[in-house]
Amino acid sequence: MAEQKGNIPIGGYSALTHADISAFIGRTLTSAEQSLVTTIIAMAEYFFCKATNRNYLTTVDYIDTKTTEKTNIYLSNFPINEVKSITIDDVEVYVKGGSTNTMVLDEDFYVYDDHINFISLPMAFHDKRKFEIIYTIYTCFMPDAKLVLLEMVSNLFLAREEGGKEATSINAGGLSESFGSNVSDYAKQVINSYRKYNL
Repeated sequence: MAEQKGNIPIGGYSALTHADISAFIGRTLTSAEQSLVTTIIAMAEYFFCKATNRNYLTTVDYIDTKTTEKTNIYLSNFPINEVKSITIDDVEVYVKGGSTNTMVLDEDFYVYDDHINFISLPMAFHDKRKFEIIYTIYTCFMPDAKLVLLEMVSNLFLAREEGGKEATSINAGGLSESFGSNVSDYAKQVINSYRKYNL
């Protein structure tokens, strides 16, 4: 599995294709339009990650590095599927399935949906410790979020096609969207429900 810094947004998680956009707006796309829509999908996925302050791709190992005196470490992405390894102050203390671990899952630390709670930590000569945690997440990208991306990509594509001049609104897939705003109220509500707040 590829490794990715946890705080850098990445796309490729929505499984949206130009065929989905074509069906949503109710028309066949040319090959040039298909290529454009594929690019817009990647941009919209990146925007969604930035707007919600987290990633959604489940096929990578995320690496979070934090220096703190706290024992609750909130990770960049969630929900956490599994912790693969933990390094504290450059010493590897846990590897999933490892036989030489100095920390034990569900004894020395507990994994929750969005954070790890350390019950006991190795001795240190300073207050702050450097944590490096490699972990995976499971999917939480639901149909409401996919609908937001469908709406955003369709609107961006249609606005570009019309040059943003003639079209002031569209009706697509039962939704009405005004070009006066880049993100609909529905999209803002969904984004807020997915947003990760830094603790």
